[in-house]
Amino acid sequence: MKRLVYRYQMDLKFSDFVKEQQFQLRCIPQDNYYQKVIETHYYVYPLDSINKFTDGFGNLVLAGNAIMRHRDFSFQVKGVVEVDYSSPKPDFCHPLYRYETPLTKVDSIEHPEEIYGLSFDEQMMKIMQIINDHMTYTQGTTTIQTSAQDALDQGSGVCQDYAHIMVGLCRKLGYPARYIAGMLYGEGETHAWVEVYNKDTWYSYDPTHNRKVDDNYIVLAHGRDYTDCIIDKGMFIGNCKQIQTVKVSVTEDTGR
Repeated sequence: MKRLVYRYQMDLKFSDFVKEQQFQLRCIPQDNYYQKVIETHYYVYPLDSINKFTDGFGNLVLAGNAIMRHRDFSFQVKGVVEVDYSSPKPDFCHPLYRYETPLTKVDSIEHPEEIYGLSFDEQMMKIMQIINDHMTYTQGTTTIQTSAQDALDQGSGVCQDYAHIMVGLCRKLGYPARYIAGMLYGEGETHAWVEVYNKDTWYSYDPTHNRKVDDNYIVLAHGRDYTDCIIDKGMFIGNCKQIQTVKVSVTEDTGR
């Protein structure tokens, strides 16, 4: 078990005034079978109203607006989470996680025949190795609209692409799988990985780093693919350019 201190901050700077900005934020960790939230604090500016609700996938969402004219928008979430992946626990799986989506559909990659004779965990490790044999981690070669197959065809991408490919391959093998958006100790940005369902339990794997998920990971949201887990999205009225800056920090709390 680890006690992790996290901070997520997003800043938007507009080249001119905007107004009536609407936003949805999925950046607050919740209790689940692997993590327990000890404390959470958030700050949004400017802000006229804000509400909390749970979306159809069980993710906590902050939804609000900033009506008056402004040229800067920012929010920050920080807190403490206890994480323990040592004892997986049974949990419910919605049937929708069995079916491919446009972002997770994979056609061309072949599973070696021997994968079917392996145990579940060995299969997952083999799938991650297949992905890493085909892919090179390269920023700027894909976008949020890039499908698993397109990333696989070009042989490069980022954590979102690695996760989409693994989700697609697991579903082809008959395992329900879902995309996870969250934070990882030692990285300065958000991260994506995968949960795969087997015998009433979700198991977590990080195909980008070719390893099992451990107590260094904090879950923010989950869904069928990236589009269900967008950490910050919104809209506003205004004809201008915008610059977004995201800062993520995860450290271990050693002051207990």
